[in-house]
Amino acid sequence: MQQVRTFVIDNQTIEYTLRKRRKQKSYSLAVQREGRITLTVPYWISLRGAEKFILEKKSWLLAVLQKYPQAVSTHVRKKHYTKHKEAARKFVQLRLTELNRVYGYTYHRVSIRVNTSRWGSCSEKGNLNFDYRIIFLPSHLQDYLLVHELCHLREMNHSVRFWNCVALTLPNHKELRKELQQQRL
Repeated sequence: MQQVRTFVIDNQTIEYTLRKRRKQKSYSLAVQREGRITLTVPYWISLRGAEKFILEKKSWLLAVLQKYPQAVSTHVRKKHYTKHKEAARKFVQLRLTELNRVYGYTYHRVSIRVNTSRWGSCSEKGNLNFDYRIIFLPSHLQDYLLVHELCHLREMNHSVRFWNCVALTLPNHKELRKELQQQRL
């Protein structure tokens, strides 16, 4: 038997797969790539017994999960995204319009998404995409992200011309880029 369950540890909702095996003789708690958690227990162990085992391994599990921030429940992420998507869209569209007054570039669609590795992107068709969590960044980093993607409308690379475009409104872009790299996505 196998089922996906959630469990709360220190106000953090953890999603894990519970596997019950007839031939299993002991508990096995594993964290796979990207923070997927699997707890395998003997078939006769109750849910309460399985969760008690997770609590016993709490400090180890939290330490391992530090490496995998995306291990937070998919359900929780989806609720958070749904709650903040529209606010992010309104903010991005308004601020893009303000910042683009300097550049006068034409862009097409603006999308707000859940990304795992990029804060934003620009397609060759002129579509701009941003992670919804942009609204939780400090305003100077929000502007950096928006200007960065606006400049990709002219230069689809990171050439000297691209960085000169960014420097037009953000002369301190190198420091901002380093600061943004410290932010978790």
